[in-house]
Amino acid sequence: MSRFALLLVSLALGCAQPLTELVVVVDTDYAVPAGLDAVVLEVEGPDAAEAPVRVRPAEVGLPITLGLVHRGGLLGPVRVTAVGERGGVALVRRQARTSFLPHERRELRLLLLRGCEDARCRGDTTCVPGGCAGIDVDPATLPPFDGTATRSDVGPGDGGLADVGPGDGGPGDGGPADAPPSADTGAEPDACVPAGAEGCNGRDDDCDGSVDEGVCTCDPPCALANATASCIGGRCEISACDVGYADCDRMTPTGCERSTRTVTDCGACDAPCTLPAGLPATAAGAPGCAGGVCEIASCDNPNFGDCNGVFADGCETSLVADDSNCGRCNARCRSGTRCAMSMCR
Repeated sequence: MSRFALLLVSLALGCAQPLTELVVVVDTDYAVPAGLDAVVLEVEGPDAAEAPVRVRPAEVGLPITLGLVHRGGLLGPVRVTAVGERGGVALVRRQARTSFLPHERRELRLLLLRGCEDARCRGDTTCVPGGCAGIDVDPATLPPFDGTATRSDVGPGDGGLADVGPGDGGPGDGGPADAPPSADTGAEPDACVPAGAEGCNGRDDDCDGSVDEGVCTCDPPCALANATASCIGGRCEISACDVGYADCDRMTPTGCERSTRTVTDCGACDAPCTLPAGLPATAAGAPGCAGGVCEIASCDNPNFGDCNGVFADGCETSLVADDSNCGRCNARCRSGTRCAMSMCR
């Protein structure tokens, strides 16, 4: 099993010996916090996913830096997803899949760009300048992390994909942006710069702290399948999925199209209920899903049962000679009797 620790990197610290580490650096050209107020980082290793980390850029500053320290096991693949939010609504998403390099600290840079806000990249692709590209990144192409993470030259609050050069941290790169710095506006890097009257564009044009106030409507009103929908920037967006459903195809018009209470999507998208390999033949059974949790629906061998309620070990209990589970789970023989051939005698 792969094991790694997640920590917000303290950029001033050094290490006595080389770590095996990926340092994820997340930057954005959105105004903070008016345009983007939170970033959710999700990390999935070869065997498990870590709990998402939610960071508020206005509190920690940009770029956001998260260290993934390898603690043993497989080196990869490791999938990292960064989602930019405003008011709890996901605006933009960026993904990369790579691996650790033994005893090396490498930097993986992900940029959340306003030009990617409308992107609908499918499968193992992610939005990069010019369109969608594969998420796989050769770890050997990632630059060494020297303990300092600098801002990407994407232009504060300026937003166009055309302003980002080839080294924007996309698949196969990982380095900082090569675009020329934006002109000096005299404002702080993350300050909102007024651009005139408020327009229906998902931005805080007049810098009053509200977005699209009084100028945006969605006609017809937003109604998405199995979802709570909101009108953002004049278009419908998914605010939240109904309990038991998920937006697995990442396409807003289909809403939260998939039930997460099936054996193929139990509790999450693409989370099948499959018994682990190597169990005894007597432990085999048909999987089921109840309330988003995998369970044993039935046992193949009638002399065995799933008495501990743990899906991973299948039908683990013999019902033939167990005084506590005689003939069926939790059927205890009375005092003075013993279980034999699935009957208390």
